[in-house]
Amino acid sequence: MLGVVLAILSSLAFSSSDVAVRRGVARAPVSHGAFITVLVGVPLFAAAALLSGQLLRAGDLPLESYGLLSLAGLVHYVFGRYFNYAAISAIGAARSGPVQALSLPY
Repeated sequence: MLGVVLAILSSLAFSSSDVAVRRGVARAPVSHGAFITVLVGVPLFAAAALLSGQLLRAGDLPLESYGLLSLAGLVHYVFGRYFNYAAISAIGAARSGPVQALSLPY
């Protein structure tokens, strides 16, 4: 039952985020939204890593893992967020959602 409640809360959070993004990119450039999420996302990630105890274990990773994690962060935060916000700006959150959902099976 907890899984169902968390899934519903997650979907509400994602949909309200898309609606807020749509309102924001209607008045400002898409690059501003992507920049703000990168500035907010990095400290929130650091806080979550610190609270979970994983930040103190960062030295346990091999050196090449840091490069792969950095590449994944760039792809997700910089490119992914920018194109997500550009899609929402161009065609709206309701129409861009199914297209973005196809990225999982792809």
